Amino acid sequence: MYRQRSFNAALILVFMFVLVLALSYDSFSKTQINTYGNSNHADLVRLFQEFRTLSQPAAKEGVPDFTAAAMKKQEEGLKKLQEQLAAMDIRDWPVAEQVDYHLVRSEMNGLEFHHWVLEPWVHNPGFYGTELITGFPWRGDGIDVFLIEFPLPDDEVAAFQAQLQARPKLFKQARQNLTDPARELTGFEDEIKKMQ
Repeated sequence: MYRQRSFNAALILVFMFVLVLALSYDSFSKTQINTYGNSNHADLVRLFQEFRTLSQPAAKEGVPDFTAAAMKKQEEGLKKLQEQLAAMDIRDWPVAEQVDYHLVRSEMNGLEFHHWVLEPWVHNPGFYGTELITGFPWRGDGIDVFLIEFPLPDDEVAAFQAQLQARPKLFKQARQNLTDPARELTGFEDEIKKMQ
């Protein structure tokens, strides 16, 4: 009889604990929905525009800034945007707008993958070579080597010279940022020496 009462008391305590957890979760969910539940497609577009701005490195001395401090700031900003995105309640959105939501989420996940896994600004020397070409991957003021026609018109010469003069700064930054270059992308001189 005593064991039965103890069991019943324990069961009641467990039930009350589960009930408190469920109520607090429901309260948290309602808070989230009240805060972001009125989010709409326009809010998603605004968030996406913020993300696109964040994904472009700030220019430093005329070249994109891939220093450790700049990349850390970008990663922190990305986390905040991901939190805002995750808090959006899209259950009542039309399917086409929900698809847009998941596309934005996948782009954010792509940048997150660059930070957590690839870190090309730290590991890949070729990353800085591609910065010379417009659109790879920084969409900044690169040199579009595929569309240049010489001789350049007089009104484009100064801008082209400025682009060329900025390139040594990018390579100088590369020397500082490439703190852990991938072995397969560097060290060929050592391999050649071993073969001789």
